[in-house]
Amino acid sequence: MAVIHSRNKKRTTMMTAFVILHYLAYDMTYECVSTLLNNFGESEIHIVVVDNASPNGSGQQLADTFATQEKVHVILNKANLGFAKGNNIGYEYAKTLFSPDFIIVMNNDVLIDDAAFLEDIQRIYDEQNFAVLGPDIYNPKTKRHQNPLYLNGNSKENVTKMRSRLQRELPHFAFHYYKNRLLAPVKKIIKTLFFPKKIKQVNLDRTKVYENPVLQGACYIFSKDFIQARDYAFYPETFLYFEEDILHLQCQQQNLKMLYVPNIQIKHLEDVSTNMILKTNLSKEKMKSENLIHSMTAFINLTTSLVCPNEQENKKQR
Repeated sequence: MAVIHSRNKKRTTMMTAFVILHYLAYDMTYECVSTLLNNFGESEIHIVVVDNASPNGSGQQLADTFATQEKVHVILNKANLGFAKGNNIGYEYAKTLFSPDFIIVMNNDVLIDDAAFLEDIQRIYDEQNFAVLGPDIYNPKTKRHQNPLYLNGNSKENVTKMRSRLQRELPHFAFHYYKNRLLAPVKKIIKTLFFPKKIKQVNLDRTKVYENPVLQGACYIFSKDFIQARDYAFYPETFLYFEEDILHLQCQQQNLKMLYVPNIQIKHLEDVSTNMILKTNLSKEKMKSENLIHSMTAFINLTTSLVCPNEQENKKQR
């Protein structure tokens, strides 16, 4: 399969590295990478694809496909490290080898069609001096805008309550899963009739710029401020889920500015790899609950920490 090369696209002088975590879905990752090459192939970019030990051989297939493309680097993990550690492999590789101005960590089901995307990022950084930037994330299937998740981070008390509920339900997960599915329409009607103001508050105005919101995890744009401050992108003690809340917490602890802007957009096709693994909603939701419990525990523990673990270790060595 031939790689499509860029034609008549704008050049940039800054160095940008893209990190894409791959698992199973060869066609989706191929389209994601090819779109980046189409739009930014003449700019100073590197694309780091991290295969999380895909059992179907698609990681090696990607390595073979892009073997002659010097701007694409495929890393083949020996084990599935999950979201945080898998992306951290690519982040550390990009930071060490390329000294980029920006590292864009994005899902393999994300497409960036705007050829001016990189220039806009540089302009926004010059104006706003962000550490983490979140674009407008649009799902064309559901026609919904997904960023930001919410304006304020979760509290320790709230996360503790959510974790306790999940822990109570997990031993009898199937019962609670089907009960909640049956009751969901009734709950929606009750909320609409009796709590309309609360529902309205959840619907954020996503045409506005927001500073320090909780950003959706399909695409993070890390500036050199973030890259210089952190040796890894995501807290490595989690496997899957709740990474957005933990990243927001740690950025607040480190005084790293997070920013949402609506005038740059990506398309998010959503959950391609996860849906390939899990054939039923029941198994998908059970896996989500198990990983959420673990990740929420990490969040709760981090609420008492003022700095990242790698920074604590660095201080011990000085």
